[in-house]
Amino acid sequence: LPAAERVLRDLERIGAMFRTALAGPIRVGIPDDYGTAMLQRILRRFADRHPEVEVTVRCGFSPTFPRAVRDGELDLAVHACAPDEAADPVFAEAMVWAAAADWPKAPVPPVPLALFDRDCWWRDLALAALTDAGLAHNVVLTSESAWGVKAAISSGMAVGILGLSTLEPGMRALGPADGWPALPSSRLAVLRSPQADGRIAAAMEAAIRDGFGASPA
Repeated sequence: LPAAERVLRDLERIGAMFRTALAGPIRVGIPDDYGTAMLQRILRRFADRHPEVEVTVRCGFSPTFPRAVRDGELDLAVHACAPDEAADPVFAEAMVWAAAADWPKAPVPPVPLALFDRDCWWRDLALAALTDAGLAHNVVLTSESAWGVKAAISSGMAVGILGLSTLEPGMRALGPADGWPALPSSRLAVLRSPQADGRIAAAMEAAIRDGFGASPA
């Protein structure tokens, strides 16, 4: 009986969150490699339910988001978890070697790479995977954003690593069956600042989970 009463109290509290109109600001970080389509889905869901909330969005390099949340620059952020990082993901998918559609399937050393220009585990992973596989490689382009990396891949200038769902038209995914090193899954998780308005942050997290498919793969 006490457990059932706690559940009922929690349900009443959650229901009250949606009965009372939310108002105020929230600052959100979204990885730029997931493009405008995902952001549109998230914002549409949130704005339909909470039109009086003012949303500020930062689209950028997600490894910078944990520090931004910690320092109070963002209230909520979606970031790519490192392979060994404990997290409750909102989304998970295969990470692949991405190349232009007419790129040879098998790796031809030295492999030209397009990578982020900052220290991050994605960059380290690509370099380590090719080194461990004995494949010579050269970094031919670095970019502070996913758009720069994707442009280099689409143009046929280089190969990079991307989440499978973020490949653009004109790209192909390459993997172990083609002779490329295996890569871990990509997982996205939500970080929330303890200083954020709890009701608004919970509502935005719900919209993010809906936007990414509600439950992790």
